[in-house]
Amino acid sequence: MKARTYIIVFCLLLSVPLSLWVARSYKSKPTEVGPEFPEEAETLTSASNQMSRDNLSPSGKKAETSSLQRGSTAGSGNTEKKAPGEKLEAEAAAERIKPWLQQVHRPISFYGKVLDEKGLPIPSANVELHYNQVHPERTIGTNLTTDTEGLFAFQGGEGSTLGVQVSKEGYYPITRSNRTSFVYTPLLDPNPFSPDPNNPVKFYLKKRGPGVDLITSAFGVNADFRVQAPLDGTPIVVNLLERKVGVAGQLVIRQQKPEYSKIKSATEWSFMMEIADGGFVEHDDEFPIEAPESGYQKSVSFRFVRVEPGWRTFINKQYYIAFGNPKRFGTLSLDTRIGMDGARLQYIINPDGSRYLEGKEYREPTRVLPPGVTETRP
Repeated sequence: MKARTYIIVFCLLLSVPLSLWVARSYKSKPTEVGPEFPEEAETLTSASNQMSRDNLSPSGKKAETSSLQRGSTAGSGNTEKKAPGEKLEAEAAAERIKPWLQQVHRPISFYGKVLDEKGLPIPSANVELHYNQVHPERTIGTNLTTDTEGLFAFQGGEGSTLGVQVSKEGYYPITRSNRTSFVYTPLLDPNPFSPDPNNPVKFYLKKRGPGVDLITSAFGVNADFRVQAPLDGTPIVVNLLERKVGVAGQLVIRQQKPEYSKIKSATEWSFMMEIADGGFVEHDDEFPIEAPESGYQKSVSFRFVRVEPGWRTFINKQYYIAFGNPKRFGTLSLDTRIGMDGARLQYIINPDGSRYLEGKEYREPTRVLPPGVTETRP
């Protein structure tokens, strides 16, 4: 009797760890999606394919590479090979987007001519071209030089858009009249650019003068001089020649503005500048290198009321300025806002009294591809 009891107890004790082992093994077994679960398998395949289709965007949406995809391919060291089914699906997807890519990646050729401000051809000008491709996403750049007639030509590219920049040492680019971007695909522009060798696109450069030494607002890395002024209309005096605020100077500034914490509910503000022995001439010149001889007004003032037409919260203006006896000439750019405790002033002044305001040329170091060399950037 005792032996049978011991055997029963022993079996019960042995069954407990055996049950725990079986339960643990069942939980750790991976779930497989096979033919008996066709809906789940189709869902996983569709999700994988959707990631690829979204990146290529044949539907017309802008093609983008997600940060997750970029991160997974940049230095991760992951060399996992695709399964045969995934490889076939990727190849099928590539075939499906071919018609779309043929509309996006168009043949690119271009014909241009570089002229100076007088319409004379500029030989040996540098021409930088960059055209974009969306699949794979990359930018391809190349460099050309103009011939003796100022002409240049490019052929053999393929992409959606083309950027063109022209330059030459001793010249300014005339940015307001030079077109720099050209669309070749009708998906981005219903009237894409059509190159014509008999009608080259004209680009203009302006010949630099000798230049002179100028007094400027620049200090260190700052091109402008920021001044502070009381918000209650109390005037400050700015010495442009010495770049400081004090008791003596050429420019007087007054402003009435709300405290910063109240600018959203403010109903009005004002700003005024004055040059007692000279004045201001507003301009919008691309190359303000010669100040006018006359026509200067002693002061400029602005007042904005919220309930009246013309309400603004900022002022951006450019002026020629004159002051002193004998007269000195310069340019002044003004930037101020309702929430600023003063203004940013950017100016140049010719100290010798001449109206000529072109500074000596400063050339920043640039990286230029040798003529004919092509560079591809991801």
